[in-house]
Amino acid sequence: RDDTGEPIFLRDRLNASSHQAMTVVVALGLGWCGGAGERVLPLLGGGGLVLPMALLASGLRQTMRVLAVEMDKTATELAMQFFGAATEPRLRVEEADALDFVCRGRLPSDVPVPAVLIDIDFLRGGAIPETFGSADFWRPAWLCALGSALGGGGAGLVAVNTIGAGPELVDALAATALSHAPTDGTILAAGVFEPCGSADRSLRGGW
Repeated sequence: RDDTGEPIFLRDRLNASSHQAMTVVVALGLGWCGGAGERVLPLLGGGGLVLPMALLASGLRQTMRVLAVEMDKTATELAMQFFGAATEPRLRVEEADALDFVCRGRLPSDVPVPAVLIDIDFLRGGAIPETFGSADFWRPAWLCALGSALGGGGAGLVAVNTIGAGPELVDALAATALSHAPTDGTILAAGVFEPCGSADRSLRGGW
């Protein structure tokens, strides 16, 4: 709240643990990106644009632009009307289906990408959607993350919000994503932030 007691929106705060984890991924990716010039961060699933607004409220705004893909026009309009998104010149919002956006090859390929963020609860229904588990989605996603068009200028990081999924489904998604990764000798690994309530799963190697 402000000095008068009125509620205000704090752009630099992230309460969701999934958004906090994605922020760590972006920070790592910015350090690993190759090439010169500014970076572009693709965010599939803009929602209320909380995550990109918080990232751009930090010092990251000096070296990064955010491309958010959100199909819900109402969510975007509310974010722009009440959360200040319309005043952020380094945020571009594309109104489109995120899966279709990727499959049609519309992810950036000519600038370094610190990470590809997928902030949509695709797994809440208890199964991996067909397109989300397909090579048509994951191959262009990996090519963007790895910066293949730039000779490897990307950080090679993909972060997925797995809200609503159990450990077995998260494992299946990681295996699916890696099965569609480039096979040119690039070394890849999948790390999983456990879904809430599943932290008692025993640890095992081979990730």
